[in-house]
Amino acid sequence: MSDKRISILDYIYKAAQYKWKILVNFFLVCALAVGISLAVPKTYLASATVLPASDEIQNMGISALLSDIPAMGGLGGLMAGLGSEGTTLVAILNSRSLKDSLIQKFDLMKLYKTKTMVETRKALEQYIGFELTEEGTIKVFAKAKTKYFSFGNKDDEAKNRCYAMAVYMLERLDRMNQELRTESAKNQRVFIEKRYMQNKDDLNEIENEFSRFQKRTGVIALEEQTKATIEVIAQVKALVVAKEVEIAQYKQIMSPEHSTIITAQKELAGLEKKYDELLRRSTSDETPDVFLSMSNLPQVGVEYLRLYRDLMIQETIQEFLVPMYEQAKIQEAKDTPSLQVLDKVIVPDKKFKPKRAFIVLFAGFASLVLSLIYIYLKVNLEDLREHDSTTYRKLQQVAKELSLKK
Repeated sequence: MSDKRISILDYIYKAAQYKWKILVNFFLVCALAVGISLAVPKTYLASATVLPASDEIQNMGISALLSDIPAMGGLGGLMAGLGSEGTTLVAILNSRSLKDSLIQKFDLMKLYKTKTMVETRKALEQYIGFELTEEGTIKVFAKAKTKYFSFGNKDDEAKNRCYAMAVYMLERLDRMNQELRTESAKNQRVFIEKRYMQNKDDLNEIENEFSRFQKRTGVIALEEQTKATIEVIAQVKALVVAKEVEIAQYKQIMSPEHSTIITAQKELAGLEKKYDELLRRSTSDETPDVFLSMSNLPQVGVEYLRLYRDLMIQETIQEFLVPMYEQAKIQEAKDTPSLQVLDKVIVPDKKFKPKRAFIVLFAGFASLVLSLIYIYLKVNLEDLREHDSTTYRKLQQVAKELSLKK
């Protein structure tokens, strides 16, 4: 009932009556907010933007090597399915090792006043972090907080501390990533080295056997078509070996159930089937195409072809393994930065928070809102007192009861 007797002019009139109180409250609250924003601890932030280096360790140049082998097609493109360098950097940034090194370097247990490493790590997580950008870069940052009523030198200490922590994070990130890459390169070098040494022994053995055969029979060469047939078989065998090496490298960085490994194993099975088929065709009497049947040649020719085939296979395998082996040794000995710093760390000259303007504006707005609520209640209570005394007395009684101490 009372709302119908109250118009917007009543509220405006009452606000005009209390205008000085509203203004005084507004400025007092804003002044208090300024004082609080000056007294609370300030937070400074130092950051850097890094771009992960290309993932040379995982690829190891295999795609380029495979592309030089005839009939390989687009199989080299499977290497693109390997994990990116950025994933490794993110894992390092989230690692306990990185956090522990920061704790020891800057004596953070004393600074954060914690008793255990677990508590210190949790406290540290509030002051360090990273962000992934849409451009594929990683923003690494560190924060430092001052004490209450901190000015001058105390602020400089926080600025320098967050700067030093950010710089150290980048150094540790680069070093730990290099160590992981070196370990990966070593494992791959050891594997390729074993296969390379085996190939050298096999090649020496077949060369000696081939030399003995030539001395014994005097046979030197066969027709070009026969050679072409053998070369195709050798190339397919080289593809089989290449795929075996590729799968072995995948297994060092992926689980056996990974789709890339499963696909590569299916391709290996196809290549092995093709190789067996070519061998059968080269020794079969029924050969309707350009492949010559060895069974139709003199016994000496058949022996020559088999020796020449084995020799070509081992030489082709060696041509594939030698550059891989040399590249693996280079990668293992490599000690270059593993990430590129796009934006270097600088000492911050402005605080990250608190946002004083926001605090003051919010406090002033809250003061005005509370003043309007007070005007609204004041006008409605006065209306009740004049036109509905019974309800007014009841409200007074309720307020009295609520204020009593029991």
